Amino acid sequence: MPLTMDRIRAALAEGLSPVCATCAKYWKGKDRGLPHCLGHECGSPLRGDTFHDYEGPLSEERFADWCFVCAQKSDYGVVVRGHKRLIGVCREHVSYFETMRPLSRAGVSRPDFKDGSTLVTLVQILGKRKKTLAEAIVDTNRRLMGAS
Repeated sequence: MPLTMDRIRAALAEGLSPVCATCAKYWKGKDRGLPHCLGHECGSPLRGDTFHDYEGPLSEERFADWCFVCAQKSDYGVVVRGHKRLIGVCREHVSYFETMRPLSRAGVSRPDFKDGSTLVTLVQILGKRKKTLAEAIVDTNRRLMGAS
């Protein structure tokens, strides 16, 4: 089936990234009834990638202009180590990098961010976050279990 705005809107409504929703490899997999796209280990910066296998209308320069989560204008560029492509993220969704952990894969670490031409860290953007009570309890239990 051809890529249409209705198909893209439906995929976005289900929570798919706007990048994936405009990627031919996603739709080819979907049209074949597969539970995944045809990209090879492709994914977002939350997965330690920069949509490296993307095939679609986004030009290389446009990846940094729009948030990969909501397609609104980006406030920051995500710098993923080992990748050249800069991926955009808005002020609202930059916090995903704190609350969501990348999949456990060798060499995947939290990215840095560009604010204009300045390289900044997540802590500089969001400020140092205090632990929740649950996190403090888990950390304490880990220390006690490791000490015994």
